[in-house]
Amino acid sequence: MKTTTSKYSFIPTLLIACLGIISNSRGQALFNASGGTDWNTVASWSTGALPTATIAQFAANPTSATTGVGISANTTTQALSITSGRSNNLLIGNSSAAAKTLTFTGGTVGGVSNVIISNLSSGPSTLTMQNVQGSGSSTLSFPLGSLAANILAGPGSATSVGNVINATSLFSGNTASVTFL
Repeated sequence: MKTTTSKYSFIPTLLIACLGIISNSRGQALFNASGGTDWNTVASWSTGALPTATIAQFAANPTSATTGVGISANTTTQALSITSGRSNNLLIGNSSAAAKTLTFTGGTVGGVSNVIISNLSSGPSTLTMQNVQGSGSSTLSFPLGSLAANILAGPGSATSVGNVINATSLFSGNTASVTFL
């Protein structure tokens, strides 16, 4: 029996491959600082939108030894995730004169659900979350939109939180590198 192959037989495989690529890129917005270092500038995010319903990811860029990212308006994100591509320090703080909030609703990072902060940088690097950043002069709070929250810390990384996080916090990974100031 002779088997014939259609010249279009590759299409189902191609479609499956494309869908896999699309699904792997969903749920994350990469901060690229092309619009500056203000969190609330849409041009600074790879998706062209603020990461309100996605995970805010920070990788290699910006590349300065310590980068400060300012929150200039109340905002919401699933989680803040530092990838293994980042090896420099990152500061997150309020860059305005009025009190602001960065609300975490929880997202899935590395198969762990309800993550609010994940610092899996290649280190040695520190993620510092503080009240004032740059020209700011007021407080930044971190209310939670979910009941339980996980903070992930990788080897060689550290996370310092100088503000109140209203959470029932569960820790995963290297808990010795998470400091509440």
